[in-house]
Amino acid sequence: MKLKQYSFGNLILAMLISFLFTACSQKRHAAPGLEKVEAVQEVQQSRQCRLTGKVIFGPLRPVAKEGMPKPDAPKMYEGRFVVIYSEDPKRVVARLPLTGTGNYECSLAPGSYIVDMKLKIPERSSELPKHIQLKEGETVALNININTGMQ
Repeated sequence: MKLKQYSFGNLILAMLISFLFTACSQKRHAAPGLEKVEAVQEVQQSRQCRLTGKVIFGPLRPVAKEGMPKPDAPKMYEGRFVVIYSEDPKRVVARLPLTGTGNYECSLAPGSYIVDMKLKIPERSSELPKHIQLKEGETVALNININTGMQ
């Protein structure tokens, strides 16, 4: 009786291995309609617009004096964001963190947007808020100058 059980176990094991081998070696087909979804995503990405730019703070210190250490510019950018609003200035579309060199970038759908930043006192900029219009497939570079208020 033990011999029959052992043979039956081997048969089950062989069937399982055969099934797994067959299942893994068969070519997988995508679900119906998946090709269309991927194609739509590619078309949507090609319609996207790019917004890039650099925020420039200055002056970073009062009148330069000999022997005075240079200010640490990357600290000016820490925790700072460029905020993109829809045409409705209450609806935030994106918050773009500034890199250590003041750069920012993002992809947006074509349309009208408002670009702004939260400035600290006494910082100011005559360039903000800025209304922009993005067209399909377009890349717009928007550099922003911030006056730190130092004399």
